[in-house]
Amino acid sequence: FEAWNQSSRAGYSIIMKLFYGQLLNRTKCDECHKESYRFDMFNVLNFPITNSTNTLFDSIGHYVISENMRGDNQIDCENCGGLRAGKIKKSVYIPPPVLVFCFNRFDNDGNKISKRIDFPIDNVRFPMLFEKPENHTNTYDLVGIGNHSGNLLGGHYWAYCRSGSRWIKADDETISDISCDSLASSNAYYIVYQRRGINQHYIESS
Repeated sequence: FEAWNQSSRAGYSIIMKLFYGQLLNRTKCDECHKESYRFDMFNVLNFPITNSTNTLFDSIGHYVISENMRGDNQIDCENCGGLRAGKIKKSVYIPPPVLVFCFNRFDNDGNKISKRIDFPIDNVRFPMLFEKPENHTNTYDLVGIGNHSGNLLGGHYWAYCRSGSRWIKADDETISDISCDSLASSNAYYIVYQRRGINQHYIESS
């Protein structure tokens, strides 16, 4: 609560209510085995694309796995009083009503990674991503996709948006229907999930 209040001190808004959650970073020292915790607010989760990344859940699996911190990336252990080898593990402690995932489609050299990543559409749960068991049964539906073609020097963006049972393609001034079979592609950059039960009353309530 202290971390949340400190992060939201600048002002609470409908954007924060819908899109912001809290990330838990759990760090463990390999030498003394002491664990420490840090809570950070987030509104987008960024996932790398590797050779073994074929689905959204592959991306989540890579994201939450414990990362070994060695060499220049050692952790600062307060208990040992200096830099030590250790591990860091991330999970979502407070999930937002609207989850936004971003696929990192550019590598460290600025090259575009044009690989298709498949993702589910309806009644989706993220137990491996969420820290607290009471959130494991939260169900989400896909409501939007941001697409990108091109490279770092130039490109084009367009969106797929859900409207009831329809999917709509918004491409500059052109608006058209699109089938569910065409949603996943190598151009998908951002994907947006909305938790079930979010309605106008929830949005308008404090």
